[in-house]
Amino acid sequence: MPDPLRNQIVEKISRRLKCFPCGRRHRPYDFQFLEERENFSVLEIACRACRKRSVVFAVVRQRKLKFFASELEPDEWRRYGKLSPISRDEVIAMHCRMDEYAGDFTDVLEDPLPPGSNET
Repeated sequence: MPDPLRNQIVEKISRRLKCFPCGRRHRPYDFQFLEERENFSVLEIACRACRKRSVVFAVVRQRKLKFFASELEPDEWRRYGKLSPISRDEVIAMHCRMDEYAGDFTDVLEDPLPPGSNET
């Protein structure tokens, strides 16, 4: 990806995106490109105030930029990005396991559902 396009991507994202935890507006120097493809980039953001690091996905299509902030941390992107895609058989197997599961998922969630929640 040419440097002028990279600079435009970073400029547009930095003008619109604030750090989620502390609310600081990001500056162009807070960004680093982790991965680039023809119309797709993965960028790391490092907040200078609270030190929170996260990943942003940028897609350029028909000369328009769309970006998506993520809760992934850069190390997670590097680790999970190397894994092979989930296969159709794996999705079907997980669906079958979930269909057979009799619990309410509070035993497997990081943050259990609050008492009285009727989430199904």
